Amino acid sequence: MVPVAGRPLLDWLTGTARSVGIDNLAVVTGYKNEVIEKHVESDVATYHNPEYASTDMVRSLWCARDVLEGPVVLSYSDILYTPEVLQSVVKSPHDIAVAVDNQWQSYWERRHENPIEDAESLRLEADDRIASIGQDVDSISAPEAQYIGLVKLSARGVKSLREAYQKAVNSTSTDQNPFGSQRSFENIHMTDLLQGIIDNGVPVHAEQINAGWVEIDTPRDLEIAESVCHPDTGSTLKIDRKEAGNGTKE
Repeated sequence: MVPVAGRPLLDWLTGTARSVGIDNLAVVTGYKNEVIEKHVESDVATYHNPEYASTDMVRSLWCARDVLEGPVVLSYSDILYTPEVLQSVVKSPHDIAVAVDNQWQSYWERRHENPIEDAESLRLEADDRIASIGQDVDSISAPEAQYIGLVKLSARGVKSLREAYQKAVNSTSTDQNPFGSQRSFENIHMTDLLQGIIDNGVPVHAEQINAGWVEIDTPRDLEIAESVCHPDTGSTLKIDRKEAGNGTKE
């Protein structure tokens, strides 16, 4: 509900989704769920994660598993992006398409005093298949791009996601992470689940973008977002990070 460019993040996200033809919307809530449920439009479904304070994004996603069918777009709620970025993912021919930013490094350097602490690994094959994602890195030049928190899955992609999650449930206790990261199972990230899908031999493809998005995790992030996000229409944004392109791969 934090406002950017005069409107709550959630409003920009739902407006951007509708602008590219996505009208069947669902939001998973956590803190102050009643405020969000009251705020969203009547045709937006809401699901609540009652354990939001002690779990992470994949557990929140699983709270909406009854409507998790493909094709579907999964989006973090602390990011903003242009319609062009969203459309590039929606139009991907791949069963699992993951938006990754090639121009992330200069943005991370603006966001963080030590950008390597927040960066995650991402290694690509020649055909844009992701080989590894979401691990800690020891060099700012190590990641080839950075995952932004936006994924499209076809019906087959959703099946692969469900299978990876269930395989993890069957093979681990809640204090272990079967995907190789140091996070507990209760706190696995979406990148952990994507790595699990990759480890199962399922292709996960990168949809490469050049800027066109922002993340709002800190007061510094909010300051940057306010300086680069400008209303384009009543429901969508232009995002100018002073980098090339309109947010899609050149």
